[in-house]
Amino acid sequence: MQRRHVSCRHVIQALRNAIAGVLHERAAARSGPAMIDRLEPRRMFSSWTVDGTPGDDTIVVSGFISLGLEYYHVTLNGVAQSDLGPGNPAGNSMGINAGAGNDTIQVLRENFDDAISVHGGPGDDQYTVAAGNLGIDIDGDVFIFDENGEGNDSLRVNDSFAGDSDHDSIHVTADSVYADEPVNIDGTVIFDTTRLESITLDRSARNDNTYIDAPLAGMTVNLGNGANNTTYGGSSHTLNGTVYPMTITAGINNDVVTFDDSGGGAIGRDYAVTPTGAMNQTMSGINSIILNTRAATAPNLNSISITGKPPGTPSVTINGGPSSLSVGTLASPVDLDSLDLQVNVNVAGSASICDQDDDGTIDPFYLWTAGGAQHLQKGTFQSTFSGSVMNLVVFGGSSDDFFEIAGKRAVDSIRFDGGGGNDQLMTLNFGGNNHSADLDDVFVGGLF
Repeated sequence: MQRRHVSCRHVIQALRNAIAGVLHERAAARSGPAMIDRLEPRRMFSSWTVDGTPGDDTIVVSGFISLGLEYYHVTLNGVAQSDLGPGNPAGNSMGINAGAGNDTIQVLRENFDDAISVHGGPGDDQYTVAAGNLGIDIDGDVFIFDENGEGNDSLRVNDSFAGDSDHDSIHVTADSVYADEPVNIDGTVIFDTTRLESITLDRSARNDNTYIDAPLAGMTVNLGNGANNTTYGGSSHTLNGTVYPMTITAGINNDVVTFDDSGGGAIGRDYAVTPTGAMNQTMSGINSIILNTRAATAPNLNSISITGKPPGTPSVTINGGPSSLSVGTLASPVDLDSLDLQVNVNVAGSASICDQDDDGTIDPFYLWTAGGAQHLQKGTFQSTFSGSVMNLVVFGGSSDDFFEIAGKRAVDSIRFDGGGGNDQLMTLNFGGNNHSADLDDVFVGGLF
């Protein structure tokens, strides 16, 4: 990919003063040595301005090629304007000034390596970038500027058209959304998040990959109807600081959201899966949530809290380094055997699991060892604890619970609290743990 990302905040004043400011920034960014041989041919950039009216406007801009030359078609309030062009093969700029009013501004296509700055002005403005495929439609930078602290302004990045082939991967950063194009310049939308009340990315019905390199508070990503992968953590595989709240809405096929914090280092952090989402993200219909925690080392361990899982999510998998773990609480237990959750974690210190059946399906608790790890299963809930020493407490709730013990690591302390109901504890041969039917053989150091 070729990233030519100029920060919105760095050029905002220059762009407000004159479109020449854009040309200056882009020319400076693309120039080689400061001294240019006087015999080198100069490239003459084209610059255009599109002005709206003092009222509510609908402005639509779309780049096109005619006889090998670049032009822009512009309509203002449904009336076609004179086409702009021809322009230079690359590096042209356009300023769109909508003025006051509740304006709708659409930049459907942008020619190669151009820069388009869009100024909505006062009012409730709606911006749309791309006609359905960000990587194909936008071949330069689109800057979105709006007034501070006024109106209800929204930006939609439209990557929703299915087409005949998969779309480019799309990245979300702290001030941009861009298509990661393998050959051309990345189609990039640049904005100031403090001046937009909502930002939406609509993805297609293809198998799309979306990378949330820096979560944007309040942003919504609508996944299309393909098999989609959405990944947090960026190229550093790190969740930095606060994971700002976003909304991820699934399509109809297999959608996977991965939080990759595996490169986060030795200082632990908190991780959470809740009935509405994971890691401060609101989710619905996601097929699989995967959380890869950082390595962490004592005494700065990770902390994992699971109080439920989002609606429509059949599977949550947690992998990673030394952590403390809590699944439910005594005040708010979870129904384990209906919670399709796989926890593979190096528990160092304590783990607590609070269960309360609420659907009439009561599966036994199974405890066994394999591969040097302690395993606990109840229905679709499965956990693998690989830490060297663990203190595990399991609360059964008010139902009739069955605790079936096949094997326990001698180094661990495990406590079963049956709570109310008629509870039973028994041994069995399970998971390759074969023994005589004697609790003393298998439940060393445990309490019931």
